[in-house]
Amino acid sequence: MVIEDYIRQCKYYDGGNGANLGDQNKNALYWREKAWVSFASLGSKFEDEIAEFRAYVKEVDESRPETLQAIVFNGFASGFSSMSDAAKAWPEFWEKYYGKGKV
Repeated sequence: MVIEDYIRQCKYYDGGNGANLGDQNKNALYWREKAWVSFASLGSKFEDEIAEFRAYVKEVDESRPETLQAIVFNGFASGFSSMSDAAKAWPEFWEKYYGKGKV
């Protein structure tokens, strides 16, 4: 895939160089998506992130790449005291920020 293909799979990152989406979480998601596009377009397989994501998250959103979800989960989980706590809060977070398609 080319970079544009990865960008089309993002909700917040649009290929630009900065985020000003008026919401701290949306801005953080912009930067997570930008990192995912950069690394994925270079061929990263995100094995560690995928393994961790699969260990804690039981439902995957089929409308978005699992690698993108894993990268977003990794950032989301950093705000919790445990991965289990993050996994419990994940479905609500994902639905709030990704449940409705493009911004």
